[in-house]
Amino acid sequence: MEDKAEKREQWARKREYILASAGHLVGLGNVWRFPYLCYKNGGGEW
Repeated sequence: MEDKAEKREQWARKREYILASAGHLVGLGNVWRFPYLCYKNGGGEW
């Protein structure tokens, strides 16, 4: 049997990985913060 493992992509530079991770964390923080701000400011009350 012949192994035909796919070659996985890698980050070209450490800086790219750090920036991508930071962007992901900022986005995740906004997902958590948005419902809190909605609740704090009255949410969907008419």
